[in-house]
Amino acid sequence: MGESFIQRKPSTEFFGEDDHRISSYLDVAQFIKDKLKTMFAYVSAESKLLLNSKNAPMFLLLFMMANKSEKAIKLGSRVANDIFRSVSENE
Repeated sequence: MGESFIQRKPSTEFFGEDDHRISSYLDVAQFIKDKLKTMFAYVSAESKLLLNSKNAPMFLLLFMMANKSEKAIKLGSRVANDIFRSVSENE
C-alpha cells in the first residue's frame, strides 16, 4: 500500500532497534493526488491543506472530474482555481 511517501528512520528503542515512519503532510498529499490521477480524468494541480487551530491537518481540498470532455475540464479547472484562490484569500 503506498509506501512511496514513507521514509524509514532507524532508531534505538528500549527493546532494541525499530523503524519509525516519517513523512511530511505535503508528501502524503502528493501521494493522494497521484493515486487520484489514476482514477479520474482530471485532478487539479492546486490543492489546499486545511488546518485546525493547532495547525494540525484536517482536510485536503482537491478538485477532480470524471468527465473527459476538454470543455468540461477547462470549465471545471477555472471553477476550481477560483475556489482555491478564494480559500487562500480568506486565511
